[in-house]
Amino acid sequence: MPKEDALTYSTIPLGFGFVFLVSAIYSFVKIESRSVVHLIILIIAVVFGSFSFHGLLGFAHHYLDLMVLSSYPR
Repeated sequence: MPKEDALTYSTIPLGFGFVFLVSAIYSFVKIESRSVVHLIILIIAVVFGSFSFHGLLGFAHHYLDLMVLSSYPR
């Protein structure tokens, strides 16, 4: 499998992680009686969700570099 294909396929779980992060934050906002357990779970979701967000940003940065660098003659 080429490196670019592997990189593209690896973004699928990152996308799911980002969607779950957004849904966790939305669910936390909708909860009326928050407890300490809710806050702990939200902190864990934000920590792991930020990994997904940074991974997606890295993927976008990689492909932007490929697009920009490929337009310059070598």
